[in-house]
Amino acid sequence: MSFGFSVSTEGCCDFLKFYIDGQLLGSWSGEVAFKQVSYPVNPGIHRFKWEYTKDGSIAGGGDSAWIDNVYIPGPYDEDGDGIADSWEYNYFNTLDHDMALDSDGDGLADIDEWSLLLDPNNADTDGDQLPDGWEVANNLDPIVVSSAQDADSDGFTNLVEYLQGTDPQDASSVPANSFADVDTDSDGMPDVWENANALDPLTNDSSQDSDGDGFTNLTEFRQDTNPQDALSIPALELADIDSDGDQMPDAWETANGLDSLSDDSAADADGDGLSNLEEFIYGSNPQDGISVPALMSTDFESGQMDSWYWIRSGQ
Repeated sequence: MSFGFSVSTEGCCDFLKFYIDGQLLGSWSGEVAFKQVSYPVNPGIHRFKWEYTKDGSIAGGGDSAWIDNVYIPGPYDEDGDGIADSWEYNYFNTLDHDMALDSDGDGLADIDEWSLLLDPNNADTDGDQLPDGWEVANNLDPIVVSSAQDADSDGFTNLVEYLQGTDPQDASSVPANSFADVDTDSDGMPDVWENANALDPLTNDSSQDSDGDGFTNLTEFRQDTNPQDALSIPALELADIDSDGDQMPDAWETANGLDSLSDDSAADADGDGLSNLEEFIYGSNPQDGISVPALMSTDFESGQMDSWYWIRSGQ
């Protein structure tokens, strides 16, 4: 490529600079009469940048820079089909490929993939789970990850709109399923609710506690509280909040390193012979094998054992 330029600036400080792909290749200041310069460029996509910077202290010359006669050669096209040979060889290893085909089945002909500089062998060039053809048809950018965005601000992400067959650019076009049914990451929290509460509808974050109030995001959803506000907590008593239905409150499980979203009541986390549920009932620590309930008196003579007791080795 080549271009012409001239500068009339303060010689020490005010420069016209030229970059290719972020690399500084030319810098001029002072009085430079119009001249043409050229730089070699390999085939492919490149960024050319001209930049003129001036300090605010001293003026010099015209305090100006000019560029003209910019020449950027087009791609080499031996077969005259309007497509760069390098692109054809890169993706198809031949110049005889039928560009009317849709090699990756994304709804775009290969000739269209060329014009948009997409990968004709990858139906989702940017890897955002939205096919290139669908993104182009719906005025989204196929080389920008936009699955978690909500283009029409209707409360549904672009990915949900794609999966549900609705228009991501029309707020009146919404999925027919109820909000509770649209849960892209299957974490038990609807996408609309996650979006409204600054959570990620594409990542299972149900067991996280975003506001550090001792309640998981899933519990906050079920109890209709704000997962981003530690002062917004469920009105129910702690003992009533049991997301996994294992008879152990979420807050107690969280505080004791258990999983409040999985029934682990029968497990024995510390291997002391007591289940996690028994540790909860009797107020001992499920993560400490030495923490066990105190022995309780039992009437053996009556033939009735109205309570449990444990005997530990050596006691």
